[in-house]
Amino acid sequence: MAVARRKGGFGVLDFVAWLFAAALIVAFFKIPAHQSANGTLDFFRAKAETIQVWVGGLGDEFTFGDLFNGKAATTDSGGSTTPTSSAPEPVAANTASASVATLSTLTVAPAEQVAYNRDEWKHWITAPDSSSCWSIRDEALYRQAEDETLVLLDANKQTTTDKSSACSIQSGSWVDPYGGSTFTNPSDLDIDHVVPLDYAASHGGQAWDSTRKEQYANSLDDGHLLAVSASANRTKGAKGPSEWQPEVNGCTYAINWVNVSSKWSLSVTQADKDTLSSMLATCPTT
Repeated sequence: MAVARRKGGFGVLDFVAWLFAAALIVAFFKIPAHQSANGTLDFFRAKAETIQVWVGGLGDEFTFGDLFNGKAATTDSGGSTTPTSSAPEPVAANTASASVATLSTLTVAPAEQVAYNRDEWKHWITAPDSSSCWSIRDEALYRQAEDETLVLLDANKQTTTDKSSACSIQSGSWVDPYGGSTFTNPSDLDIDHVVPLDYAASHGGQAWDSTRKEQYANSLDDGHLLAVSASANRTKGAKGPSEWQPEVNGCTYAINWVNVSSKWSLSVTQADKDTLSSMLATCPTT
């Protein structure tokens, strides 16, 4: 016998569906406790970005559950947290005026056609003056983290406050110097070589022996290695400044690029030199 369909009214199932939908909306827009007015505004901006990406299509690394854990949607593997209005300037070894002078001394040459092999540039090695399980990657993350935010783990995956016995970083707070977003999960970050390994290889570095290549790939000098969003690092790839620039901190990026190129005697293309000159011209004069 056919069952007649209900043509009107508001039944129990409708009420349950309505409650479920309401719960989803409340969970999605739940504002964290103790949030300031500016923080609340940033929170809703992040949610708006999430909705925008959901409408346009989700990336492989973003799931339905991320709507409820504060993760902002991205279309790449970089992950994200709360966008900030600006990122603190990463440390630059030279002043802008010194970098302008140094830039003029760099050799200008087109990229060489070399057989670049990333495996020849061994990284990440054990960091100096540390436990055998603490790598250069860990050290770079440690140095760039915001004060008093790091949670360190020892060899047994137990939390520790003793850096000399630490083997990894569980969490912390990092502001991406290329995009300005704040990250708390170190796995969402890459360690970027400001002058990429591939670029260095095609601008004089391919002729180096394995020891010097390893030294370059793991150098902790100011401005050489930066913890940045994975998406920014992979978008940048091996591009020079004329092809890719960070969204923020362009002045410091140019200073660091010039500093690294000078220290390691790397050449630059004419286009990159011109771009670096323009970027340095944006630096504060005082």
